Amino acid sequence: MSSSTVRPSGSHRHTALLPNMSADSPSTNLSPPDYVPSHEGDGQPSEQTKPRRSYRLPFQTTLEFLQQWGIDHGLTGNEIETMGAWRTISAKLRQYGCLRGVVRANGVRSLSIVVASNLTREDLARANDLEMIRAVQSVLGTTEKPVWGTPIRI
Repeated sequence: MSSSTVRPSGSHRHTALLPNMSADSPSTNLSPPDYVPSHEGDGQPSEQTKPRRSYRLPFQTTLEFLQQWGIDHGLTGNEIETMGAWRTISAKLRQYGCLRGVVRANGVRSLSIVVASNLTREDLARANDLEMIRAVQSVLGTTEKPVWGTPIRI
């Protein structure tokens, strides 16, 4: 398992995704390469706001993580643990504005809980919302940080 994937609290845990980040530092140290401006003002892009590549700031998961999270939270049966965990985690994190999707980060493509993107200034600002990121970490049972990656269309 890659160190960029989330492990539930019941299994082995890593304390951070990247060695230079402390548990209290905001995630913007992991700034995306480019900000992708939205169509602001009159709804038309300006000459200076050409679209660039989009990025997502996810907590990456694995099937093993989802199975263990399901077991830790009383879900039973192999498929129920995995898919039930995915649905339950998604529902719990919806209140924080998190989305789910497939993201490639650190060379790993995985089911992910997305906490921010670079698509709008407001969404990019979510990468600095340490309270929200800690709440997501609490639901997931991890101290790992999210890491910027690219969305995968499936």
